[in-house]
Amino acid sequence: MSLQPRALSLKSFNSAGFPKLPPELTSHIIDNNHDDFYSLKRIALVCRSWLASARKHIFFSVML
Repeated sequence: MSLQPRALSLKSFNSAGFPKLPPELTSHIIDNNHDDFYSLKRIALVCRSWLASARKHIFFSVML
């Protein structure tokens, strides 16, 4: 009996051919940068699915 790697389905890759990260992991990454405004601005530009989570931290406090 030999171990063979599991075949990844096409659904587990994004349009650029990179594996998709689970949403829980991306949310954790973004949440860990909650106090780094510079990084949050860059994270918001990565992809549309990351924008909402980053925006939540960017606009957490608004001063008028």
